[in-house]
Amino acid sequence: MDEKELICIVIKPEASTIRSTQYLANFLKKHRYEVEYAGIFDEETCRYFDKNDLKYKAFSFPEPTFDLNQPKNLHLYQVEAEQALMTECYNYYRECPPKLVLYEVLNTSWTLPFVKLGVPLLGISVTLSTEFNTRLPSVHSTYAPSKKLSLIDRMKILAGWMSIYRWWLRDRLQYNAMLYRYFGLTHIPKNNFKQAFKKYGYRIIWGDYPTNDFRINTPVLYCCPAEFDLPYRKNRKRVFYGGSFVLQNEKQGEQFDWSVFGEQSKVIYATLGTMPQFLNPKVRVNFYKSMLGAMEEMDGYELILQVGKKEDLDGLKVPGNVHIYDWVPHTEIFNRISLMVCHGGLGTLREAIYHGVPSVVFPSFGDQPGNSTRVIYNNLGVRGNLLDINKTEMLRLMNQVFQDDNIQRGVQKFQKIFRDQMDFPLGIDFFNQLMQKKIDNTTYGNVTTN
Repeated sequence: MDEKELICIVIKPEASTIRSTQYLANFLKKHRYEVEYAGIFDEETCRYFDKNDLKYKAFSFPEPTFDLNQPKNLHLYQVEAEQALMTECYNYYRECPPKLVLYEVLNTSWTLPFVKLGVPLLGISVTLSTEFNTRLPSVHSTYAPSKKLSLIDRMKILAGWMSIYRWWLRDRLQYNAMLYRYFGLTHIPKNNFKQAFKKYGYRIIWGDYPTNDFRINTPVLYCCPAEFDLPYRKNRKRVFYGGSFVLQNEKQGEQFDWSVFGEQSKVIYATLGTMPQFLNPKVRVNFYKSMLGAMEEMDGYELILQVGKKEDLDGLKVPGNVHIYDWVPHTEIFNRISLMVCHGGLGTLREAIYHGVPSVVFPSFGDQPGNSTRVIYNNLGVRGNLLDINKTEMLRLMNQVFQDDNIQRGVQKFQKIFRDQMDFPLGIDFFNQLMQKKIDNTTYGNVTTN
């Protein structure tokens, strides 16, 4: 292997995606690869890359040639900007293309410049999203099939998939109707990325995020152990599980101050994730109110409450055993907490499982319902309903976790699984084979792993 062969990671600047792929970046750098992030990154993301010694190439949106005060021009600018960004990316890497591109599967279109350069691709899924499958519920579903799939199971799974595509079709028709209103009956301009990928031999795959992007038939690496997933995923020859993906030694900021906590207190951590702004403010406030009310009854416990907007707590009574933060370092607090109350993001759940912490999950959108289903399926915690939570129900759920022996055994079992798979069990040979193009870009049936 040559020194410093380049691998690109193509992602959107989302915290969970960055931290998951950083686990891979650290692994690859230990094996003499050069790793570079490529994408549209804001200043905060660039600062994080710099602080964690991660190389990156940040592309910028071009200056608009349209008057963006006119609504119809926003769509035209999007089309123009996409074309310009693809061209800039292609030209930047044309002289020295990477040996491999790792891309988040919900960011497929950004891989087109690399496809034109003949670079092999590996999809990275930081959620447990899937393609259409009547054996496996969408990640948007809270339905957990039985251990032995029945006809009723498959009918319910199919109904869940149909609801996704009904919503997608309605959304698409409404969007097109809006554009027709501004463009009249003329053709609506767009970049046909799907057609471009088909030209290069890729099959377009229908998945459970039809409005975000589309998927192509590349190998997919899931950022968790296989044991955590439901056992009904198809196409196992091109689906791989990379292990725990729990990031260690992350450089974020100042150390967490534990001096305000009692030495004998048990600590609970509550969060709605890094994107609580997408939740209805009333739902957020009611969650915080229920959590604060429950802590009034929790003698011997203290709460770390992470909030996205502190104004959500205006007018709420905050007990003395509650500590409120805008952000907390997961790598520090998970070593001490006894329970996590959260939204169900996969990154947060992975860290809880690795540290042997059970969960009370309140899923709302995206992959959170499906993640909560896997928490229940594997006896790692319980699930609550954000829309009708109150103080009494919050207390019941937390006490249920503390008192349920099945949950305690499930957490211990999966903690061992996650710790046993900390060092990327697929091994470096997995990436070597990808870069040597020993995997056919259209069939992906001939990979062997450690």
